[in-house]
Amino acid sequence: KQNDAHRLIEECMLVANVCAADFVIQKKRGALFRVHDAPSQERLETLRTVLKSFNEKLESPTPEGFAELISRTKENEFLQTAILRSMSRACYSPDNVGHYGLQYEAYAHFTPPIRRYPDLVVHRMLRRYVFTNNHDEEQIKKDTKWCAQGAADSSVRERCAQEAERD
Repeated sequence: KQNDAHRLIEECMLVANVCAADFVIQKKRGALFRVHDAPSQERLETLRTVLKSFNEKLESPTPEGFAELISRTKENEFLQTAILRSMSRACYSPDNVGHYGLQYEAYAHFTPPIRRYPDLVVHRMLRRYVFTNNHDEEQIKKDTKWCAQGAADSSVRERCAQEAERD
């Protein structure tokens, strides 16, 4: 069970992740962002159909609306799964498009424990940006290419891990 200390630590980690994303955006250099799009209309309609069977409805397809629905249906594991599956999958990207679920304009995994490859990429990029003044165009191109490949690989590996977990 989470207590106030857990919630405070989690909030600090979220803020640190946003600050890391803001920093690399400011530097106009390569980075890996955790991005999350809004759910598609098709998924929203499917969810509304399921919810209707349980006399529930999604008042507003906003992050706040989803949070309220999740809170209201927390006793129904089936609905909780249906709600989560209606959302777009978050993934890693070298291009920042924001994080719908967290309602952040920019988000990068940065905080410990560093357990994902994308965390490591963000740490390496921040280290380079903080401790070097290398503005070499060739290095920037390499960083950008490296981040793009890391994003693609990490998103694929994450999906494989999720499928294995479900199996």
